[in-house]
Amino acid sequence: MSKPPKVPHTEDAKSSGQRTAGKLRLYEILYTLNQGFEQVLQQLQEMEKLGLGRQHWKALQTIVEENRAEINFELVERLQSANRGTERTLDGCGASGRRSLQIRKMC
Repeated sequence: MSKPPKVPHTEDAKSSGQRTAGKLRLYEILYTLNQGFEQVLQQLQEMEKLGLGRQHWKALQTIVEENRAEINFELVERLQSANRGTERTLDGCGASGRRSLQIRKMC
């Protein structure tokens, strides 16, 4: 007589499902954030076209692009960690140990 197929423990299945849902949510957040950054960049370009001071808007575009790159890096790094089965907390510190997304005052 053959053995019945092994059924995963309910807690293991729930845990796996929660991790998958969490990863999916991170991908959704990454997508939405990038859409938002793209909208901000487009609006800054529009303001530049209106003749409201090219240098100021270009500087702000650079800051937005840097922040987008840092957020993308951090989220992708965490997704890779999750895919490797390791856990990292979303503590707001970048890989270099410094606080992310510092706001710089424009003159």
